[in-house]
Amino acid sequence: MSQKFEVLKANPNAASRGLGLELFLAELFGREHFRVEPDFVAHGRQIDLFVVRGDLHLLVEAKWTKKRSQHEVIDEMRARLETAPPGVVGLVVSMSGFSATVIERVGRSAKRPILLMDGHEVEKVVTLGGGIHSLIQGKLDRLRRERIAAVGPSSSSTPVWLGELPEAGLKLVDPDGREHAWWESEGDFSQVVSSLITPDPIWAREGGIRLDMVLGVRDAADLIELLRKLAQLGWISAEGAWRIEQSGIVWSGLGPAEFGRQLTDWEPRYEGRRRLHHSELALYVDESDDGMLRISADLSATSARMVRWCELSFMLPGIPLDTTPFQALAAELSVMNTPSFQLLGDDPVRRARLGGPDRPMHARPLAYLVRNGSLLDGVDESVRWVEGIVVADSFFRASEEGVSEVLPPRVDLGHAFVQLRQHHHFGDDVTHDLLWTTLVEGAYASALHVMGDWQEGSQ
Repeated sequence: MSQKFEVLKANPNAASRGLGLELFLAELFGREHFRVEPDFVAHGRQIDLFVVRGDLHLLVEAKWTKKRSQHEVIDEMRARLETAPPGVVGLVVSMSGFSATVIERVGRSAKRPILLMDGHEVEKVVTLGGGIHSLIQGKLDRLRRERIAAVGPSSSSTPVWLGELPEAGLKLVDPDGREHAWWESEGDFSQVVSSLITPDPIWAREGGIRLDMVLGVRDAADLIELLRKLAQLGWISAEGAWRIEQSGIVWSGLGPAEFGRQLTDWEPRYEGRRRLHHSELALYVDESDDGMLRISADLSATSARMVRWCELSFMLPGIPLDTTPFQALAAELSVMNTPSFQLLGDDPVRRARLGGPDRPMHARPLAYLVRNGSLLDGVDESVRWVEGIVVADSFFRASEEGVSEVLPPRVDLGHAFVQLRQHHHFGDDVTHDLLWTTLVEGAYASALHVMGDWQEGSQ
């Protein structure tokens, strides 16, 4: 793709170069598994491209002129979006950039979102070999939350690898209002990561499929490169959860960016501790289309940060299944085994109710999962929504005979994240209740989801 892009840039004919850009973008989207429909008609006129991947539907207009694009381009896109189905997003690609007026106008309204991409960003995607899905999703999230039309090269001094990993929108905040990069407690090697990803038990009972890839990851740097590549190709999001386990202590957090920080800047977590296991277990869980993605890695607790074993695993809805994206992903990674899709036999999803309507199971939050603002009111430090809580591990266990409770016996999680069915303001006088738990079991690591709610007043 880099060579094609250089040839396209060298084309002196403006009309030919513009047509070439449309074809080039079609191939760029196609390589990241978008369904591409050229010459889509909207508002009585053709749009250069209409591309779809999952819930992301884009009308794409490409411009390659000598001057920056002005407001007329945005007005034309907005008119075409008016006749498009709800949920369709506009994307204007202008290789020469945009005027300041255009950027300001687009940022004012996110009702029918229009995203902007310039030549610097196109070239970066080409140079890195992927990441257009992640780039566009980040632009859309920022437009909706901050009313900012992000475009052009970043002036941030953030390390390159970290800048390419999504930051979690939720913050870990203790009852005194202090933010934490992670939550720590006494715990055990459980191979269970607590996540806010809501699993759907139905697909597992109706013939779910598992895919396991054992990866040739040598050290923490390779593991971060894996995260970076998955983010570029749109396989992971900002909503993923991670857990790092040691002998007698565990740390949990949110977002791949913070996970990457803890893989490299790991020594502060160990400060003041003497007796530790020679290695730590790092776990990550995220959504993957209609299923779930998990990363498991065994790292040395030394300055070498060697990875002894690493697995990337998918739990998928089942047949029919498009295997093309997974084949393309396997070609990008250092896969050590022969990956094969396997039907799930026994039900890998187990659920248990906590308490009942008349006897709710109350929980005292150790910390809160807080978002500044919402998709409706934008980022506002004065408006802080609690979307989840952190609780001590007090969940029911299976008996030694393996009866139907969710968690296995003699496994101490230390703490767990709880997703709240309804959000409330930080500082509200409420009581939190635990409703049910769902455990999705995997070959090497499992994911735990806990659902909760709240009621007004202290109990």
